[in-house]
Amino acid sequence: FLDDLIEGFHDWTGLPNQGRDDFGQDQFGMRLRRNGDLLFSVEEDKLQLGDLPLTITHALRVEDEHGPAVAVRAAVEIPSGNEAGGSSNGGLDIGFGVLAERTRGRWSFFGAVDYLAPHDPDAFRAAGVGLEDILSLQLGIEYRWSDRLSVLFQNFWTSEMTKDFTFEEFSREMYDIAVGVAWDGPGDSRFHFALQEDAVAATGSDFGIMLGVAWGF
Repeated sequence: FLDDLIEGFHDWTGLPNQGRDDFGQDQFGMRLRRNGDLLFSVEEDKLQLGDLPLTITHALRVEDEHGPAVAVRAAVEIPSGNEAGGSSNGGLDIGFGVLAERTRGRWSFFGAVDYLAPHDPDAFRAAGVGLEDILSLQLGIEYRWSDRLSVLFQNFWTSEMTKDFTFEEFSREMYDIAVGVAWDGPGDSRFHFALQEDAVAATGSDFGIMLGVAWGF
């Protein structure tokens, strides 16, 4: 239902329209085939539970006059979704990352490097298709507008998911740009809202809305 808005935004910014001109308005369908075999499909108007990511982060040092704050993190994604329905890859994904942050006045600058080893879905393995280990680089800026409200800008670069296909909808790297706000709630809670756009290829989502809430312990 957002096709008119998204296509107008792409025309105005010059960002890729990801093949929307080739199809009718306000429709959705996703199918991936190899040598006639259907490897993956998602239909429109379908509500599903996706895989569940769990992440633990440990601070190595706090920021001081000698250097930035540094932390490491590890994550697993539990296959709680439906592999046949396109909302799961059917196995555990494992990831590791390093993060750093530096603050100057109301400005904070942060970056991260993440490595992810994804599980190959059964249909992919049967067709001789494999997923690549994924490298992700992230750079961001936070401006604290007030004591509780911040404005966010972030870049995400992600390496290609596979080398077994040649079309860019599935085989190119992604470069996402996100702009949003964060609000510090009661205690150590934080809520955030952001709009995300893939700037270079048809691989990523052409338009995304991210909502999140976090609590510190």
